[in-house]
Amino acid sequence: MARVRIYQNTIDTASSVIGAALNVTSQLLTTFLTGYLAIQRITSIGAIMTTGSLSANVYNGLANLGPELNTIRGVTPLFKKYHLDALSRRTDPVEATATITNNLVVHQLTYAYGNKMALAPVSFTVPFPSKVAIVGDSGVGKSTLLNILSGKLKNYQGSVRLGTQELKQLPLAVVQGQVLYIDQLPYIFNETIRYNLTLGDNFSDGAIWHALAESNLADYVRQLPARLDTLAGEKGRLFSGGQRQRLALARGLLRNRKILLIDEGTSSLNRASAIDVEDQFLSLPSVTVLFVTHQLHPENRDRFDQIIQLHSPDTQQQ
Repeated sequence: MARVRIYQNTIDTASSVIGAALNVTSQLLTTFLTGYLAIQRITSIGAIMTTGSLSANVYNGLANLGPELNTIRGVTPLFKKYHLDALSRRTDPVEATATITNNLVVHQLTYAYGNKMALAPVSFTVPFPSKVAIVGDSGVGKSTLLNILSGKLKNYQGSVRLGTQELKQLPLAVVQGQVLYIDQLPYIFNETIRYNLTLGDNFSDGAIWHALAESNLADYVRQLPARLDTLAGEKGRLFSGGQRQRLALARGLLRNRKILLIDEGTSSLNRASAIDVEDQFLSLPSVTVLFVTHQLHPENRDRFDQIIQLHSPDTQQQ
């Protein structure tokens, strides 16, 4: 992340320097050209001042365009990663309801990146609601499986049926309307807690506090001076690792997401914080959870309705 930020700052600085240089050069050329025309009596002497003032306004605006475009390009990966464009699209209520009232059925599902097999054939059924742990060694395709289930990867082989429909046939907006994907490091905006939960959508304070209570954050937020209007800080520094996970959980609960896909959500936490976060999502009675982990804590192992073991694609091919 630090390298990315340094690169971004370097590009911003270079854009500003180049823009400033072109700005000054363009203004000087315009002034000299106008002066030459005045000497040739093609235009008046007063035109030099007028042209200089006008060119300053025009070229200053153009000089600022480069850094602004670079900023816009910088946030594009966020829209792609978190599908923020899909969140604003309306879904068909009938179609959306149909997707969550039945089981998730996965049959002989595989995925490959080019010629490299990333996920060996896997089949399982998840009744709604239930809690499922997905375990396996590194590189067996646990994250790939969650990316498929979240609608990010559609060119899979085999079948994934959400309700009565094949997952790849559903519009991304419909899938995103039912599924919340939480990765190891949820993105926290340098904005208020309220904004980090609503993301600009309209929710009542009552709904926000209810989501915070369900994610075990309400007491912490209430003791902050500005409560919901407290700034989360850059990268959410106001929150601990476990609290950032619960904030991401509250985002989904606020939007009534019924399926949670948690990708190594506790791997960066200490043991006590990890168990606390697991307790939180395992205690949600009406939510289906698929939890990817490389280590199941004995304290919570028996609370999962099923444990799915993934195997290396290389092992399957032998």
